[in-house]
Amino acid sequence: MNSLFCCRCPGVTFEKVRAVLFFILLINTLFADPAGAARQLSNTQSRLDEITKSIEQLHRQLAEKLADHAAVKTAVTLLDKQLGALHRRILASQAGLASSRRAYRRLQAHRARLIDALASQERQFQAHIQIAYASRRQSRWKLILSQASLQQAAKNALIYDYIHQARRSRIEQLTAFAGRLRSNQQALEARQSQHQAMLDDLHQEQAALHEARRQKQQAQAALAQTIKKERADLQAGQNKKRALQKLLKQLKAQQSKGKFASQAGRLHWPVTGKLRYRFGEKQAGAEASGVLIDTAPGAPISAVYAGQVIFADWLDHYGWLLIIDHGNDFMSLYAHAEGLYKRAGDYVTQGERIAVAGNSGAVVKTAGLYFEIRRRTVPVDPARWCVYPAGASS
Repeated sequence: MNSLFCCRCPGVTFEKVRAVLFFILLINTLFADPAGAARQLSNTQSRLDEITKSIEQLHRQLAEKLADHAAVKTAVTLLDKQLGALHRRILASQAGLASSRRAYRRLQAHRARLIDALASQERQFQAHIQIAYASRRQSRWKLILSQASLQQAAKNALIYDYIHQARRSRIEQLTAFAGRLRSNQQALEARQSQHQAMLDDLHQEQAALHEARRQKQQAQAALAQTIKKERADLQAGQNKKRALQKLLKQLKAQQSKGKFASQAGRLHWPVTGKLRYRFGEKQAGAEASGVLIDTAPGAPISAVYAGQVIFADWLDHYGWLLIIDHGNDFMSLYAHAEGLYKRAGDYVTQGERIAVAGNSGAVVKTAGLYFEIRRRTVPVDPARWCVYPAGASS
């Protein structure tokens, strides 16, 4: 394989890429004060540990508040169901009360008709009462025998008896009905009072439930506000943690600069797999500038050493490509990835996952990682630095 930078993309030349790399290398110099850098690294780690503990505490508090929030929601739901049942009970009571009132009005109308009928009967009986009064001064037989004939006397006797019997029967019936009417009226009034008392009790219960619901909703709103604040605090803490993690990576990467050369024979390979070809082997008529490692699609690709990502993008012929500057003119290159997890400018630590293996680009037909290590622009054998696991180099 030819040099990695000898790509087929028009306008992208080896000289341009080299110029960019040299510029970045000039910017990333070693710390002038190694002891100060170590102190800063230690302080950042301590701050990161503190914010991590704070985030864990916020997580616990938020979990407790969410549990309280769920309990309040359950209580409010129960109250809603009780209010629904209460409304049905009130509606049934109101319907029963309305029915009793209608029956009461019908009985009142009937009573009015009976009173009118009774008044009419009383007027009709008034003459009979006068006759009865007159009969006190003469006996029944005297009234009968005073008629002109026996036939008329017999007729008068029958009429006399009939009138008195009808009058007594009618008066007894009306008196009894008036008594029943009074009893019914008393029962209706008692029932009306009972329904009204029930309705008053239900209204009081409804008012109590509404008050309880209002209090629960206020508690829920207050709890939701607390949860919102704690979530905001948690988000702020997580943002601060991410910033500190980024700073820590940056400090570690800068502290590691200049030490890459001392890592020869001590690094792990960036991906698990077998070497398809080695550094310097003939590939397409030229010596390979790196190695190609066969691996499974989607296998994680890790940074072999700490540093800063200086290139992370698609490059024709090599697919998704990522380059890490390790300082002291050393850099590592990872090509044919299926996807990249880092962007240019990111700092990475040793062993951190930076990409996923694939077969992007125009060269590789099966999944594999093309890997190079360069000092300045000169490729060096990766096997001098990467020896673990031992099976990867077989």
